[in-house]
Amino acid sequence: PRLAEFSEGSDAASKNIEGAISLMELNHNDLGSRLYWLEHDMRLRPHEPWGIENNILVHSSVPERKQVTLDGIPRPATRVSTAGGTYEGVIRASIAPDRLGIACGREAGPMGIYIQEHALRRLAERIDCVTTGTRDLSLCCSFVNPRYHRQADGTLLIDFMFFESKAGYLVAEATGGDLVIRTFLFLTNGGTPEGNRLRNLCEMGRADIDVLSIDRLSTFMATDFRADRRLESMFVEAGCGSLLELREKSGAFNTRRDMESALPMLVKYFGLDSKGDFMMPDTVERFRRKFDEAREPGPFSKVIRGS
Repeated sequence: PRLAEFSEGSDAASKNIEGAISLMELNHNDLGSRLYWLEHDMRLRPHEPWGIENNILVHSSVPERKQVTLDGIPRPATRVSTAGGTYEGVIRASIAPDRLGIACGREAGPMGIYIQEHALRRLAERIDCVTTGTRDLSLCCSFVNPRYHRQADGTLLIDFMFFESKAGYLVAEATGGDLVIRTFLFLTNGGTPEGNRLRNLCEMGRADIDVLSIDRLSTFMATDFRADRRLESMFVEAGCGSLLELREKSGAFNTRRDMESALPMLVKYFGLDSKGDFMMPDTVERFRRKFDEAREPGPFSKVIRGS
């Protein structure tokens, strides 16, 4: 019995350590600076006091960077990568051209996937309530089974998948034997099929999107859009229903839980309240300031590991 109890306790401790290691990697991995992965080794202590000791070796690597040419201008870009003990180091993303409908010769190899600094900034601004490691891991996973749409000018809109729900598009093009991500568009941004439908459906312009802060994930994490059926139906009809799923799917990873719900503002703004009146400009400005303040970096928020 004592041996069984020791074994169960050891297994539980090992799982807790693995969870802590995954948290550290998700919290600190950052394509903009460094990638980390941790090795855990558990063994019997060869000296007194007898027992088990845990050794954790921390590895780090600077993400691969290079100059890519876009519109005839050299621009800095970073190789899309992730790292972790689960992957035993750094995994650099690549993809066969034909998986994105790109014509190539028979001997053409996989394309390296790079993201320019502008796109990294846009990704951070719009997927704004999770750790950098969680965001970068989602970026890599979006290319495992990629979904894409080709625009008239030849550029690609590649679905950015976040917890298996579409949250936006990676605007990319093939150049110099690589795939380069030019920018990131949140699902409600202009230039996306869903964003254009939402604007037409609700008769909104870019200023409305900015004021309502519906071009950022944090608003959808803080707000239960399904609490108002009319509001929910508007976003579902526009094709933005996947954003409404994320509150339940990834709420445990939300690092900005102090944000207030935008539901009262949205209901009034769209004239869906019982009085049918729109918000006055000064009231909108007050809500906008409140949301801006909530986005200021605050104390570290603990992120729990998903199953």
